Amino acid sequence: MATRPKRKPTKGKRPPARARRSLLAARPRLRKIALEPHQIDILALALIAVGVFLGGVEYAHWAGGAVGDGVVRATKFCFGVLGYAVPAALVAGGGLILARELRPPARPLRTGVICLVAALTLALAAGTLGIGPGQVPADHFWHPTAFETRGGVIGQAELWVTSHLFSTLGSSVLAVFLFIAGVILVTGATLAGAIRATGTGVADTGRALRRSTGDLRATVPYWSFSAAFTPWHCQISSPIRRRAPTSTSGRSSRARR
Repeated sequence: MATRPKRKPTKGKRPPARARRSLLAARPRLRKIALEPHQIDILALALIAVGVFLGGVEYAHWAGGAVGDGVVRATKFCFGVLGYAVPAALVAGGGLILARELRPPARPLRTGVICLVAALTLALAAGTLGIGPGQVPADHFWHPTAFETRGGVIGQAELWVTSHLFSTLGSSVLAVFLFIAGVILVTGATLAGAIRATGTGVADTGRALRRSTGDLRATVPYWSFSAAFTPWHCQISSPIRRRAPTSTSGRSSRARR
């Protein structure tokens, strides 16, 4: 009789290992607040109202009370000279929120604004490209009266960190980089597009100048056009030729004939 081959005993399958959760995924997350469109519009109007109030206190010297004066001093302490632009920025931000359906989507305005604020405060603190009164002396580095006329405490903190990591020259380079990055993020333009637009504008300007010069030559006579562009020492009138005087004897002989 034929013997059947013996089957090897099958090992039990192990359960799949559970994926380990990272520490960042395990942290508690804040619940997102879902706002209705009318609630967002109300917040935008509130930003505009606050901006108008602070603008009146800052620019028109209104009596802002304890709250208005305190907020103005806080903006100068934090942002320095850039604090003067906070009321206008609040009004502009409220207007952008109200017109959120009209502006193009997928443009990182928040990141661009952060880059611009960081770049301007750092440039004012470091004196990049001659902006601001220059760096604060070492003995007055953290004095409020010194950094309030520059980039505020935020700019001083940025300068302190970047100067220790990359030196003062590295701080200036970082400020320029952040400014260009912020402009690109806010406007949505690219460097190639900016260069192309600049070249097109220069070419159009040159073409318009050549066209206007051609029209001027066509309308103005040549002699007046050439005289206007001829040096004064070349504009010498030719001498006047005088006729030789005729003798009286010749006249009498002709009369006799």
